[in-house]
Amino acid sequence: MLAGIDEAGKGCVLGSLHIAIAGVISEEKLKGLGLNDSKKIPKPKRQKLFDKLIKLLDFYEIKEITPQEIDSGNLLQLEASYSKSLIEKFNPTKVFVDCPHPVPYKYKKMVGVPGTEVIAEHKADSRYLTCMAASILAKVSRDNALINLGIKCSGYPGDIHTTKFLENLYPDFPSYVRLSWKTTKKLVARMGESDLV
Repeated sequence: MLAGIDEAGKGCVLGSLHIAIAGVISEEKLKGLGLNDSKKIPKPKRQKLFDKLIKLLDFYEIKEITPQEIDSGNLLQLEASYSKSLIEKFNPTKVFVDCPHPVPYKYKKMVGVPGTEVIAEHKADSRYLTCMAASILAKVSRDNALINLGIKCSGYPGDIHTTKFLENLYPDFPSYVRLSWKTTKKLVARMGESDLV
């Protein structure tokens, strides 16, 4: 059994990080779907692929790492812990992991489970079909979660719409804001100064 693991929303200041595992007995059923790294697929096509994948995959699961968990822990360790628990749950023969660690072999050790061959690589979501599938599951799940929260921006710090959205939330940030992010801290400092003027 083959599986792939990827996440969406790691760098965002808004919302949870979504992490997904996608597994198949044979990759044949994933060929010809037009899979790729989710960031390279237009949003409407991503949703259609998501709907197909949840019917085609032999197993899958999507987990959320909440802003509260992210604020109180080490994101890399959290991601490794969630990935490892997904590998343990489904026990694939081989799993391809889109590696968030600068040194892939170290991350491989962090998520390693006896009986499962772990392939941890940067850009694995552009190379391996199961990892592409996991990328799409995580991205669509996260995008839909933001919509359900009424968030109409990307959530990424470099997005001017995200900055404006955060400014409008100040000072009473809801639970979906990552308070430990530099973007939030800088905004609080800047808005706090303007309150004093």
